Amino acid sequence: MINIHKTKIEYSQERISIIVSPKNSWISLLLGIIWTCGWVFCFTFLSIRLFFHNKETVVDLLGIIWLIAWIALGLAMTLLSLWTHFRQEKFIAEKNTTSFEKTIFGIGKKQQLESSEISNIRSSRNIWINNNAGGLGNWGVKFDYKLKTFSLGLRVHRAEADEIITIMNNYFKSNPQ
Repeated sequence: MINIHKTKIEYSQERISIIVSPKNSWISLLLGIIWTCGWVFCFTFLSIRLFFHNKETVVDLLGIIWLIAWIALGLAMTLLSLWTHFRQEKFIAEKNTTSFEKTIFGIGKKQQLESSEISNIRSSRNIWINNNAGGLGNWGVKFDYKLKTFSLGLRVHRAEADEIITIMNNYFKSNPQ
């Protein structure tokens, strides 16, 4: 087993297992918690004002639209925060099948791929992240499967991505399908 910063790799002639987990800074988690507290405060304040403050007037339509948008923003930020801090990406290849998963607490996208159709394993720089803020990398691994491109570990360091690519290429070269 190899542990590289965010990645755990187990490999042999018959099987390869790559698990990429996030290692985020505590500062971003703390900011997320503070943002969530502010969101809950504003949601509570707006809800009380809309529905319980003045019972003699009709509920304000603009206030309801704002509340719906506020709820949608809160859900989007919650999902983004969960993905950022608790995601797990698994790439497991054995014999003729490859399992590829992107999950949060076991819930998410799980796919079975044919190992013979995986090609063009390469590193990819994340263009949306210009720096190495908070110790997070801005590289990843991409590979082609039939006519689709898959990504694995898009927030890893360059050396980590290169090691994953080397191990994946060695495995698929030694196990032609």
